[in-house]
Amino acid sequence: MFQKTIFLSGVLFLLLIGCKKEEQALFPVSKNGKYGFINKKGKIVIEPKFDYAWKFREGLAMVGKTNRYGCVNKKGDIVIPIKFDRLGWQFSEGRMQFYKEVKQRWGFINKKGEIVIEARFNYAYDFSDGLAKVKVGDRWGYIDTLGKYIWEPTK
Repeated sequence: MFQKTIFLSGVLFLLLIGCKKEEQALFPVSKNGKYGFINKKGKIVIEPKFDYAWKFREGLAMVGKTNRYGCVNKKGDIVIPIKFDRLGWQFSEGRMQFYKEVKQRWGFINKKGEIVIEARFNYAYDFSDGLAKVKVGDRWGYIDTLGKYIWEPTK
């Protein structure tokens, strides 16, 4: 009886793991000149109200209104205020590029919209395996997720 109970508990556990709810995929769409998001069935999940929208990555999507940019979650809540001059296309390793027009430089924000690496680069790529390629002047280097150079910019 004890072995049967353990067996059934194990089967139930495996079924619960296998039935884990799949995260809803959303896709940007345009309607009447505004952007929102639909699910795989074509149902509008986030009403079109943005001037611009990009795909979701790491649970957030970049959106824009009146030449300012921020991010929404899959419920349509604005989680990063629409205040940035420009943003990168998507999050990568918890970071996204932002552009400061006044300085004409790129830096990085986290998923709360906090600046984690100041805008000091002429250009910056997404993070991959903990590093991002950055341009300073006409030289390229690599930084880690804290903004520390692991390869000083060189030609």
